[in-house]
Amino acid sequence: MAEKLLIIDGNAIIHRAFHAIPMLTTSSGQPTNAIYGFCSMIMNLLIKERPEYIVIAYDRKGKTFRDDLYTEYKATRTKAPQELYDQMPLIKDVMRAFKIPQFEVDGFEADDIIATITHKMESNADIHCYIATGDRDAFQLITHAVSVITPKSGFKEYATYTPEKVKEEFGITPEQFCDYKTLRGDTSDNIPGVPGIGEKIATDLLKKYETIDGILNHLSELSPAIAKKMTEGKDSLEMSRKLVTLNHEVPIDFVLDECTTHNFDVSEITRLFEGYEFRSLVRKLGELEGKYDHVRKGETNGTLPLIF
Repeated sequence: MAEKLLIIDGNAIIHRAFHAIPMLTTSSGQPTNAIYGFCSMIMNLLIKERPEYIVIAYDRKGKTFRDDLYTEYKATRTKAPQELYDQMPLIKDVMRAFKIPQFEVDGFEADDIIATITHKMESNADIHCYIATGDRDAFQLITHAVSVITPKSGFKEYATYTPEKVKEEFGITPEQFCDYKTLRGDTSDNIPGVPGIGEKIATDLLKKYETIDGILNHLSELSPAIAKKMTEGKDSLEMSRKLVTLNHEVPIDFVLDECTTHNFDVSEITRLFEGYEFRSLVRKLGELEGKYDHVRKGETNGTLPLIF
């Protein structure tokens, strides 16, 4: 049986945690709801899935190559509350105590880092990748060796997407998901797609013609209205395709053996949880400890994985 590599979409899960958990603060007034929610979700996954390896990818603050392609990329997004941003470095501190490698790279998004890691794992038949995210952008990465898990309730419950699950739910394959998003666009990322082509039309076209190129090669078979939309939207289509396609060549020094889940430090994590007044997570840590045979009880002098 293949070993599990759990890849966490850090920003997506942190945002979900922040909005899922009512505002919490310590007795000194430090906001902690995102820290609590994210740590709880990570621990739920470790307890339930028992992955042999785990890694976290984050968005780096600042412009990416997509902003260079389209200056309006994500321009319509509402800025997250400052209370969330203030908790990000504290979350990363806790993840260092878990000895989980964390990656973020200038010019790229977490999705690109995730795509790079799954690409690096393609030749390793002994590894099955599980991407934990609330973002469907990762669906284009799904194969028989890569699954996507999306939370329903703090990762106590979650849906697991395989190629078969994607086809059943959306009527298209993971390989078609990039073309699907290219056609319909994405309002959350301000990706225009082809104006006038929505979810249903995009799905129907891909079911019949398989790819965008297949559609463009059969414009004469389309209704005049749809053919016109495709013709007039060709420039927007090409730019949208570049925006939605994940880059799997992000320069990261990913080493699988450095991602083992068996080397977290219970004493250090307990100290941090107690500082944030996370009594329930201290108790859950005992449950997590029981799932792994090799955890460190005290301080270590090991080198911590760096954020790039």
